[in-house]
Amino acid sequence: MKRFNIIENILIENRYARIVEVGVLKGQTLRYILQSECKNFITDYWAVDPWPHQHGGDPRHRQVCRFIPFFPQLRIIRLTSVEAAQLLNNKYLSRGYLDFGFIDADHSYESVKEDISVWLPHIRAGGMLTGHDYGRRYPGVKKAVDEVFGIDNIEVINEVWIKRIDK
Repeated sequence: MKRFNIIENILIENRYARIVEVGVLKGQTLRYILQSECKNFITDYWAVDPWPHQHGGDPRHRQVCRFIPFFPQLRIIRLTSVEAAQLLNNKYLSRGYLDFGFIDADHSYESVKEDISVWLPHIRAGGMLTGHDYGRRYPGVKKAVDEVFGIDNIEVINEVWIKRIDK
């Protein structure tokens, strides 16, 4: 099962409406989710990625921006994960506003740990914080997730880590 299917199943099963995806790149995950049944109940899909500023713009950023006319629930934020969380904190999103977060940005230990720490407060009780590439290929991801949540407190399906937030 691919990450798209895992996320789609979680969203459908829980009817999660307010989503953040951190680390969008080409928009494969968001495109899949917003073209699925999920588009019928998702009200906010925050897509966070810094997409490097280059002369003429980043083609991956432009590619993701092309989805906006088709998905009015899509909000694109061209900042780092930490900058976006700080911007949204109290200005647009209150703590516990989001139902679901998916982290697939910088895979270094320090970055994953920081991403978890800045987005976790935005996930409501009963929501989920998840991420991709948990395993041997990206040891920093596994180490950070295990350190923050504990290996016995997460579920892992095909390199997607899942943490239900109890608060």
